[in-house]
Amino acid sequence: MLKKFLLGQYSLLISFWVIYALGTIILSIFVFSVSSIFLLFLLLLFFCLFLVGVWNSCKSYIEEKKKLKKSILFGIIARIWVLIILVFMIQGLILNYDKLKMKGLGNFESLILGVTKGATQDLLNFFYYIFVVTKTFIN
Repeated sequence: MLKKFLLGQYSLLISFWVIYALGTIILSIFVFSVSSIFLLFLLLLFFCLFLVGVWNSCKSYIEEKKKLKKSILFGIIARIWVLIILVFMIQGLILNYDKLKMKGLGNFESLILGVTKGATQDLLNFFYYIFVVTKTFIN
């Protein structure tokens, strides 16, 4: 299953919304409730694997749609999303690393916590805003 996902053999819908988005939310809630640096490291590892799988699913999606002469817009948007998450991860590291070091965490802990906080907080905020906007338009 993991190999198939990493090679982009699942549909973009399954890769992005089910495996990546839902998986990240569930893992983040679990990991941040337990607060273990080892689990944070595992979250970061899974997060990177999720991004690779989504990126490769986008490639498959774009190639398939080009053959059918259909719109590749969703593939491009998903790839932009992956790049945005990478920026969030780097931003989280830059903004949180020194703060975490001042709290007495070591280099490894500060690195892992900074990157995961940057990626997961921004991701969860994004989904929250989508929920609020959707709810506003529905009501």
